[in-house]
Order: sequence, then C-alpha cells, then structure tokens
Amino acid sequence: MTFEKVLRASLRGLPDQVDLEADALLTRFGLDSLATVGLIAALEEAYAVVIPDEAVNPMNFRTPRTIWTVLSAARGEPTEAAG
Repeated sequence: MTFEKVLRASLRGLPDQVDLEADALLTRFGLDSLATVGLIAALEEAYAVVIPDEAVNPMNFRTPRTIWTVLSAARGEPTEAAG
C-alpha cells in the first residue's frame, strides 16, 4: 500500500479526484485527533514501524510532508518530500 493510499483512507473529506499536495493542511480534509490515531496505526502496520510517542503531536501531522518526515524517521531513512 502506498503512502498516499494510507493517508487518503484517513481523510474522509478528500474527494478522489483531488490531488493531495505535499503541503496541504489535512484538517481541511477531516483529519482530527481520532482520525490521526487511526492513521498512525495504519502507517505502523503498512510500513512495519513504530512511530515514537514523542513524534505524535499536531505539528507532525499537519501535512503529508510532515507525516512523511515522521514516517521516514521511524523507518530510519533520510527525510524527503512526500510524493
């Protein structure tokens, strides 16, 4: 499963035909605290990682780019732009 597919599954307000930009504010598409918990679980399962508790804060889950940075760090990879 791709990063975008995992992310889109948590964004109930994002129409399929709308491109998901790296710096889009995800709260505009329905990412609230409950959806964020589900997203974290989905990312951990899809990528076989554990996102550390200290990384779970609203600023790290604002945009696809910030989430990709957290995910990349959890995977032990250099951070790159989401895409």
